[in-house]
Amino acid sequence: MYKNLLLLLVSSIISLGVLEFTLRVLMPERLAFVPALENYTLTYLPNQQQRARHLEWDHVIKINGDGFRNDKNLSEIPDRTILVLGDSFPEGYGVSLEDAFPKQLERMLRNHEPKTHVYNAGHSGTGLPYYRRIYRAIFQPIQQIDRVIISFFIGNDTLNTPNPPSGLLQAGNAFGDGWLYKLKVFLGSRVATYAVLNHVIKTNLVLDKVCKILGACDQPPPLSIYASPVINSAIPHTLAFLNSFVEEIRADGRKVMVLMIPTREQVDDKRWQQAAHEFKDRIGTHRLMMNERIYDGLRSAGIDVVDFTGIALDYHRNHPESLYFEYDGHWTALGHAVAAAKLAAFVEHAWRH
Repeated sequence: MYKNLLLLLVSSIISLGVLEFTLRVLMPERLAFVPALENYTLTYLPNQQQRARHLEWDHVIKINGDGFRNDKNLSEIPDRTILVLGDSFPEGYGVSLEDAFPKQLERMLRNHEPKTHVYNAGHSGTGLPYYRRIYRAIFQPIQQIDRVIISFFIGNDTLNTPNPPSGLLQAGNAFGDGWLYKLKVFLGSRVATYAVLNHVIKTNLVLDKVCKILGACDQPPPLSIYASPVINSAIPHTLAFLNSFVEEIRADGRKVMVLMIPTREQVDDKRWQQAAHEFKDRIGTHRLMMNERIYDGLRSAGIDVVDFTGIALDYHRNHPESLYFEYDGHWTALGHAVAAAKLAAFVEHAWRH
């Protein structure tokens, strides 16, 4: 009996070894995991570099000496620099720095202003309180900045309390200090068998759902931003915060605008149907109500707004390509390009001296 068990164990190990070797030869690109960048309490750890490999991208992320994903340090920026505050969207999660909308916006504006620089201060996983804290702590004294874009993501930038968090970051690997995360990084980047299995599960809706039920895959939170109680509670707090933040920036003598970024399911009919089916009674029917009411509230307060919702919705209904990744909720390079073009049109029309 023990001999048979030993033979089974040895044959299993050999089979796994052969499988691992074969997958490494046939599909080396599947060795992929996006590691978390190291944080300070306000910025990324300066001058770090990280390779980000995923099912849909492979590029190197470089953080400058200030702790942001930008190709210039603050000591090098020219006059009339445009500052972009926000989360993973302006940072360019999933795309190269050159494809992120701040850099694409910069290239478009240089047709009229050759020395234009757009400083990318996006930081993944952050929100409105963070944007205001780093503005006060880092960017407020920088005289070369005279225009500010606040990137506002509907999915997680709304505030449901009059007392939002401080905006400070957790020092270290903010999204990956736990042992399970570290194990996933190791397996995803070193073990081809795990990486391929992960790809198969994540790209199959049925397997992904079973994996989530078993607790082996991440379960996204309910899409509560479409429920009336959350909408009615969050809107006044969010508008009050944005209004005060905009007034603070204006008091410094700077122009400011808000870029409203929708969630993927809001602008993709197929994704909306999937979300409504998956979450059933946990999701309301008010697909765009949060966006519309925040937009109306900001405009009523005299705040400049570029709302990407209608633009993206029309684009998806009239083009076969998606502005979002298939297996991730962020923009592709195309999504960033469409957003940059809309921003460039606004800047050249409304902000031209």
